[in-house]
Amino acid sequence: MEQKQRPDETGKTERKPISVEEANSRAYQIGLQSDCIIKLEKRAGENRYQRHFKASSASALLNGMAVLIRDYAETLNLSVVEVLSVLAVVLTMPTIQEKNRESEDQ
Repeated sequence: MEQKQRPDETGKTERKPISVEEANSRAYQIGLQSDCIIKLEKRAGENRYQRHFKASSASALLNGMAVLIRDYAETLNLSVVEVLSVLAVVLTMPTIQEKNRESEDQ
């Protein structure tokens, strides 16, 4: 890992190497300082999900989603890789909403 330094007199930015542990520690600290709200709601009989994402940064939102995936894997007693594999399959399948549109078009 490298750490960005301030530009020197020539305008070039020098990078100092840092350890993986230090990089992880910094990422953890940034995660602690960020806000993330993920709200997902679907009511019985409806074919749409109401969703709300609010985060102080894109990385904060990704971090929140990672926490959800890890917790889901733990709840099901599966590995994170297994959960991500199923998620990849689900993401490639048509949604309920898309199927309804297809049936209306016919």
